[in-house]
Amino acid sequence: SDLKESSKNNFPDTKILDVGSGTGEILDLIRKSGFNVTGVEPSVGQYKASKKFLDLDIRNKFYDKNTFKKESFSLIYSFHSIEHFNDCSLFFESVNYHLMQNGALYLSTPLAELAENYANSKKNGFFSSKDEIIFCSSHVQLLSRKFIVEKAFQNGFSLRKVMENDSKKISKWGEKPFGCTFKFIKD
Repeated sequence: SDLKESSKNNFPDTKILDVGSGTGEILDLIRKSGFNVTGVEPSVGQYKASKKFLDLDIRNKFYDKNTFKKESFSLIYSFHSIEHFNDCSLFFESVNYHLMQNGALYLSTPLAELAENYANSKKNGFFSSKDEIIFCSSHVQLLSRKFIVEKAFQNGFSLRKVMENDSKKISKWGEKPFGCTFKFIKD
């Protein structure tokens, strides 16, 4: 898998962080593959569920630079979390601080340019736009592909890969794709 390939790049002890780990299911799957995993989740309800059902190392707080020590992780991923941040520059700054040199960031998020698909799939029709960012009711903001890549570059990352989210796999969320996954490397 892509995770295993990334982790072979110079990291004998791959340490993985999940930003916005929710109830911990993905983290648990990765741990079962033999990786050292940590999560951070601000929602008390989701955090409690992860503690009750899965014995995982998850911090119940908002993610920022002070959450972990410098260069603690070789791989950080964040699935559908950055759209909940008020300031995505702080997100990238924190990830850069916590990643080891050449570490990878996998970032998956709905995109502003596919907002209409997203609104239809979630029955969530409230959108107001400001250039590259769209504000909507259930999320703080949806960001455009261009905006995300620019912010990542400004914070010391290079883009390695963009994977379109295949809507067939997530059909419960509607039929048209509304996001993608970026793979960034800390330079």
